[in-house]
Amino acid sequence: MATTAGGSGEIAVYWDEVPELDVNDYNVWYSEFPGGTKTLLANPYFGPEPTTGNRWYVIDWPRSLVVGQDCYQVSAVDLSGNEGPPSAETCFDPFP
Repeated sequence: MATTAGGSGEIAVYWDEVPELDVNDYNVWYSEFPGGTKTLLANPYFGPEPTTGNRWYVIDWPRSLVVGQDCYQVSAVDLSGNEGPPSAETCFDPFP
C-alpha cells in the first residue's frame, strides 16, 4: 500500500516493504491525474532509503510545484527483474 504526504515543496510517497526475501527493488509509477497512464520514475530516491518503521520514501520535488493531482503506484521487483502487481493508486494535491 502506498500513501502520500507533502509540504515545503516536497511530495513524499511511502510504502511498506514486501516481506518476500527475493525483493530487490521497488518501482514508483507516476501520472498527472487519477487513472492516467503511469510513467516509471527513474532514480526516485532522495535521502536515506530505509526509514523508521520499515518504510521507504521518495521526495518528488519538481512535481510538487504543479497544481493538480499527482498520482502514484508502487510495485516490487525481485532479484530476477520480475515486477509484482502495482499497489492501489494514491494521489496528492500539493495545492489543495
